[in-house]
Amino acid sequence: MSRLHDPGSPSRAVACSALRALARGLAAALAAWLLTCGGVAALTPDEARHLVVRTGFGASPAEIERLLPMDRARAVALIVSEAALPVGGPLPEWADDNPMTARRLDDVAVADALIARQGATLQAWWVERMLLTRVPLQERMTLFWHGHFASALDKVRSPQLMLRQNRLLRRHALARFDVLLADIAVDPAMLLYLDGGANVVGAPNENFAREVMELFTLGVGHYSEADVAEAARALTGWTVHPATGDALFVPARHDDGDKTILGRSGPWNGADVVAILLEQPRTAEFVAAALWTEFISTPPGDAELAALAADFRSDWRIDRLVRAILLQPAFWDPAERGAMIAGPVEWTVGTLRLLDAWDTPPDPVADLCAALGQALFEPPNVAGWPGGDAWIDPSTLAARQQAMQRFIAGRAPAAEETGLAVRRSGALVRWLDRLPFAWRAPDRLQALVLPIAPVGGGGAALPVAASPDPEVLADLARGWLADPAFQLK
Repeated sequence: MSRLHDPGSPSRAVACSALRALARGLAAALAAWLLTCGGVAALTPDEARHLVVRTGFGASPAEIERLLPMDRARAVALIVSEAALPVGGPLPEWADDNPMTARRLDDVAVADALIARQGATLQAWWVERMLLTRVPLQERMTLFWHGHFASALDKVRSPQLMLRQNRLLRRHALARFDVLLADIAVDPAMLLYLDGGANVVGAPNENFAREVMELFTLGVGHYSEADVAEAARALTGWTVHPATGDALFVPARHDDGDKTILGRSGPWNGADVVAILLEQPRTAEFVAAALWTEFISTPPGDAELAALAADFRSDWRIDRLVRAILLQPAFWDPAERGAMIAGPVEWTVGTLRLLDAWDTPPDPVADLCAALGQALFEPPNVAGWPGGDAWIDPSTLAARQQAMQRFIAGRAPAAEETGLAVRRSGALVRWLDRLPFAWRAPDRLQALVLPIAPVGGGGAALPVAASPDPEVLADLARGWLADPAFQLK
């Protein structure tokens, strides 16, 4: 018997492996050919990476490769449909504790310590979800709504209620905006954050009435001060039960007189305010524009925004709106790649997911996000984080670069400070060893790490070898990770 026909011979193993690789290549080529014959082109690797990064946290070869046989519509539909499904997971051990415990403590110092301890656990819990999720868009959309409907733990003073709000935002993240708006209006954390309990007949508090128009639905210039005052009257009566933390409507605290809001008159209540706001064409335009800006750097044109808003108002489905935005030509313009700055949470979580550092403790990751300007559950004000260019200044850029050095050092020179080093010798070499062989080619690796060519000029003369010495490749990767272009998405 020849060695080729010996089932245990190395030659046979190599031959079988080659045949399997050839079969996979032919299958991928056939899929691409069928798509092209149908007049629909399959995604390029650069397009797939762009879609994965803009809808998630970084991009891995596996996330990119699964989209390559698909065209744009199929890839977008897959990502959005997966993210719209409910995803469970463990909760902090104190999740079911009485949410009003800290608020009812007479000793402020003890209450502060309890809130700080549970708040840190809450931040780490969410970071861990983002690090491990298989549906990144769901967490990205939850983060978007957290900035849109901003509430902060330092005022709410109940980690349990902030957790409830976070789960509400995730549940509605890609569902119906009209239901989300109605639920957020009576969310206990929002009631506490915007002083809903102080909004009573005869002494209306205008905080929520103003913000629901200015920041949540209409935008500046699309309502009057009289509209705010009248809406505040309509919203009276809601408070948070001091013992249970549940939202509670007290009829005796509600103003049941007639009000005129945005041209509509009647004995309106809070639900009526929500309905009136949803009647305004501007609400759909405002939300559509906010979501457009989340995914695309250039503002929408008037015609594009009008079409998106009209479709959105037909059923208020957030998933359909997101899908429509991701299919806009502007999203796929090559000039759009690398045109946005990654926020601290996106950048930090995306870096760790890229480096396959799943075992990184989430607590210091959350601390780093806060140090870089995005403390989860602590937005700076009701307007949320400004985002965009505001994410980067000389201080935060230096902090990002220092964090990156700890990520890739393979040791923990500042473990007592952050604990964030990838605690393995030769961290980059080990990461590169785990990459599929095809992604170890310098040009492929650079395209995986960076959305555009290195700003610092690195990689201008890449090695000719498809897979150079691991240490050489690690040096190239180290330079790309430290390049300013790595801050972009």
